[in-house]
Amino acid sequence: MKRRSVSSRLYEELGSIGRFLLLLFLFLIVPGKIPAVEITPFQLRNQNPLIRIFGLPAVGDAKVLGPGTYSAGLYFDLANSYTTSTSSTESLLLDGESYSFDLILKAGLPAGFELGIDLPWLAYGGGTVDGFIESWHRFLGLPQGGRLQAPNNRLRYQYARDGVPRLDIRDHHAGLGDLMLTGGWQFLGESKSPQAAALRVSIKIPTGDSALLTGSGSTDLSLWLIGRSDHQLALGHATLYGAVGGMYLSPGDVLREQQNSWVAFGNVGAGWSPWEIISFNLQIDASTPLYHGSSFSTLSGTTCGLLMGGNLALGEKTVLELGVSEDLAVSTWPDVTFHAGIAHRF
Repeated sequence: MKRRSVSSRLYEELGSIGRFLLLLFLFLIVPGKIPAVEITPFQLRNQNPLIRIFGLPAVGDAKVLGPGTYSAGLYFDLANSYTTSTSSTESLLLDGESYSFDLILKAGLPAGFELGIDLPWLAYGGGTVDGFIESWHRFLGLPQGGRLQAPNNRLRYQYARDGVPRLDIRDHHAGLGDLMLTGGWQFLGESKSPQAAALRVSIKIPTGDSALLTGSGSTDLSLWLIGRSDHQLALGHATLYGAVGGMYLSPGDVLREQQNSWVAFGNVGAGWSPWEIISFNLQIDASTPLYHGSSFSTLSGTTCGLLMGGNLALGEKTVLELGVSEDLAVSTWPDVTFHAGIAHRF
């Protein structure tokens, strides 16, 4: 009875947030001239439930906001994971879905600086799109990876080492995630320059609950460089971009003995905007392992994910971002993540 009550409250909360997203969407769509949409990296982080809780950032744009300019964005990610591994000393099962909402506010400051805040809300539940993923894999002739033998719509995150349970989550739940503060400095390029580069920084504060995987219990500091180059084409324009950086993690509460203190990360991407209102992106994100001491790539492997999608201009200052991600390094990213967001500048 308790499980059913928690699950019902979770989906009621998801419904309320969905209605809020719709209202915000309608509010932000304003008439006016639509300028050429900019090609920027996805506002999407690795949603693997054992990685999302740490401070790996979405790298942001190589152009910071101008002084006196503000932006507000609301982003939603539905990630579905299924992986199981067993060895003589370890066992791991990640089967379920996560739902992530991020409210991101930014402000442009003088001298090329930018400040921001990311307020996350996380929920975990059973695999509501399990059947769709199985059908899609069957249609494309892709391996199911054991999905057909597992029950649908199950939430179970388990890890044991040397016979000792280190993680066991089975009940649907939701809560505030770890808050992130961000900053940026534009050191190359102006607002209309085809080339740009920025130095960005973020600090993640442990405001979530590590026992429920809505937080890690660690304070994480990230620093990275990001650059981009825009090129005019016979039809529209194309942009190449990339980022490289590092993250320091203080000791956390999730698999504490196996957590790494330093992680390197980066991405490369390209986009094409054939018409002013739309762009299409392809992006690869990667990082060094966040854990050590495991024979499973889910924990101790280099992470790598492929992101596909694009942006659609809804008004002069409003952009809709849509995307999907797949795991290039198997089991280090979710099997699939569906991504949507809307951002408005003031």
